[in-house]
Amino acid sequence: MDRIAIVGNGILSLASAWRVLQKNPAARVTIIGPKARTGSASLAAPAMLNSFAELVMGSLDHPIDRKKFSVSQLAARAWSDFLAEMPEYEVSRPGIGKGTFVLNNGSTDVSEDESFDAIVDYLEEFNEAYQWVRPTEIPGYSPAASGRALRAIYIERENFVNSEQVIQYVECALENMGVSFIDDCAASLEMTSGIISSVQLRSGECVKADSYLLALGANLTKLMSDSGIDVEMPKIFYGSGVSIEIRPRESKLSNCVRTPNRGLACGIYSAPRTQDTVVIGASNYVADYALDYPRIGSLESLMKGTMEQLNRDFYNAELVNPRVGWRPTSEDTYPVLGKLSIENLVVASGTKRDGFHMSPILSDYISDLLLNGNSELDELFSEWKPERALIRTYTREKAVTEIVKHKLSAMYQHDFVPPKSAMLAELTESIRTEVESFHDSLGAKDWGVHPELYDLYRNGYIAAEK
Repeated sequence: MDRIAIVGNGILSLASAWRVLQKNPAARVTIIGPKARTGSASLAAPAMLNSFAELVMGSLDHPIDRKKFSVSQLAARAWSDFLAEMPEYEVSRPGIGKGTFVLNNGSTDVSEDESFDAIVDYLEEFNEAYQWVRPTEIPGYSPAASGRALRAIYIERENFVNSEQVIQYVECALENMGVSFIDDCAASLEMTSGIISSVQLRSGECVKADSYLLALGANLTKLMSDSGIDVEMPKIFYGSGVSIEIRPRESKLSNCVRTPNRGLACGIYSAPRTQDTVVIGASNYVADYALDYPRIGSLESLMKGTMEQLNRDFYNAELVNPRVGWRPTSEDTYPVLGKLSIENLVVASGTKRDGFHMSPILSDYISDLLLNGNSELDELFSEWKPERALIRTYTREKAVTEIVKHKLSAMYQHDFVPPKSAMLAELTESIRTEVESFHDSLGAKDWGVHPELYDLYRNGYIAAEK
């Protein structure tokens, strides 16, 4: 009989447990994680099941990125079957909201136009159904005059779900199948004869199993360090993102409505949560520490942006629940997924904002590794193996250009108004000079820093020699 201990209780952990029991109903599964789920990226997610709407110009330039996009596409098509496979108990099966509107407004700079055009180009390339729509005809869309969109598309198969309902539903199904849930945190892993022998909990108890899965998001690196496990694996950082559940008093957006991703992986979106609430988001702050609560500046910027760019009636909305989710962001921005050289240990992290969306496919692979040690999907996920050198897909020139664009875009998102003179060009050149100089200090001649990681390098959280 397979005894499997899973550390972490987000959607990837729950989905992996479900897949294990699908393949081996006799398996004994224990899931370890606090009920409060502080910092849960799964709960903070809207959750948008978007693939194309997440792309920007250059997103698919590298073969590794195209491979990742293929996984995203497989996941998008798997959600209906994934939920339908589970029997309904006392919790009703969550519905899947249909369709996403993508807006192109003038609230930032030309990089947003480029991203919007890139989404359309990719839709055409992959022959994905979409429609041009008049922004004024989007249900519930009522921005301020300064934030109105001039172009918009509707992507029919880019859907959304209520992440909280999904977690409750899967958790209920697992409880009825005999899965044990432990309301505690893992303090460390114990090793005997070169394999993991138990998980030590903060309460002092221990959990023994045959195989172990670490799917605890951004906390992975800390647990490995606290356990004294030293392997060459990309470090996982905390990509803290803020979302807010609100209850509009008047009109609300009935579909997922969003802008393209903007500088430093931000953007504005709204997605229905319950019958009378919506979730708005999101911010992005990557560091080597966790934010337990949303930053005031993030809340202010997010609320202001959604009122101006999505629905000015949100001014009268009730603030129901602000959340911060720790998106697990790896040292090279790619997932860390697979078996370690420690025979009975599997890890799954580094998925950033794609973990919820990709969970039906990732969990299929993870469950194979837990039960069999290998999978027919090994080739699909081969680049993401945990013990690897950092993946570098940016040339120096591309990195410098993109970092400058991201920094300027971020400034526009925070009310930057350039003067009517040559000062904008001078500012742009000043940023470029600084970024070039920093790459020189890293000795980066034939590679470049990913824009989302630039501040981590600047602050010394990622070692230059890597």
